[in-house]
Amino acid sequence: MTCHCSGASAHLFNKFFKNQHGGCQHSLDAIWLRNKLKIIVPNICICICTRNRQKELLKLLDSLSKIQIPSDSNIRIIVVENDLEPYSEQTVSQFSSQCKIEVNYFLETRRGISFARNRSVKEARLTDFCCFVDDDQIVTKNWLVELLKCQKEFNADGVWGPNPPIFSSFVPPYVIQFHSH
Repeated sequence: MTCHCSGASAHLFNKFFKNQHGGCQHSLDAIWLRNKLKIIVPNICICICTRNRQKELLKLLDSLSKIQIPSDSNIRIIVVENDLEPYSEQTVSQFSSQCKIEVNYFLETRRGISFARNRSVKEARLTDFCCFVDDDQIVTKNWLVELLKCQKEFNADGVWGPNPPIFSSFVPPYVIQFHSH
């Protein structure tokens, strides 16, 4: 039987039923499916898009190395450099060798944030959640725990929270005011 499910749950759906029942079962109630999926350890990819900003990227990666990781999840960091040259590859490689979280680096030569984000989702493959964070930000220790808590509490397909950028040079006041709300 061929499965024609779509959306973020389709990968989990197919993985669970191929392993347990040998195929897709469209007659299942969506609530029952969501409850069953909760027993699976979620795979989470933290996706970062960057472009030749090694200092800022390193600050972000350092903050990610200190986050609380829920015991019931698998975490991976994906860094996609959106440039023609792999400027940040060495920075990511050095960080990766000392980090307890798996870190993968990819170069996306088609310019534009949409290409970089789509590449990070492509490289995340069969993940359950993609968490996007910009290379000019740092995260708090409980950032991921709070995102997952919100997702579980509201059974949300997507969650968002404020994470203001860290500015390393002069920034016009109107930009700072925009990010302070």
